[in-house]
Amino acid sequence: MKTLTQTLIDAIWSQIKESKRVATAKSKPLFKTPDEVNGSEFDIVAKTQNDLTILTGGGSKIPISKEAFRCALEYLIRNNHVSKVQACEIGACISNPGPLDLTTRAPQSKRSTMVIPYILPILAAARVLTIDGGRPNKVWLTL
Repeated sequence: MKTLTQTLIDAIWSQIKESKRVATAKSKPLFKTPDEVNGSEFDIVAKTQNDLTILTGGGSKIPISKEAFRCALEYLIRNNHVSKVQACEIGACISNPGPLDLTTRAPQSKRSTMVIPYILPILAAARVLTIDGGRPNKVWLTL
């Protein structure tokens, strides 16, 4: 499974670009976290071969490993989340993370940084998955 998800992420990784926009009052960030009601905007501000850094609307920089993206895909594939009927609840929660949220944290603990709200919109932009931002937020693969 790791070979399949690694191949997918390697293909997607080359498509992910840093935001080249100049921040102005009128410019919009490239991405928004999944929740339709409380979603937050963010941009990718740096990228290497092994990780990327996002800048939240609140000004925080959060590094996200390439491995976290791979873990998200592996979780969705292993658990057969391949259609809207079989959608996976995102479960993004700082204090009580769902299984998909927890699988992308390094180390996998409630104390580690929550990154799933940033991973999923990037994967959706690569057309690998679909996000339903209604409550509860859900996601499924569209490979």
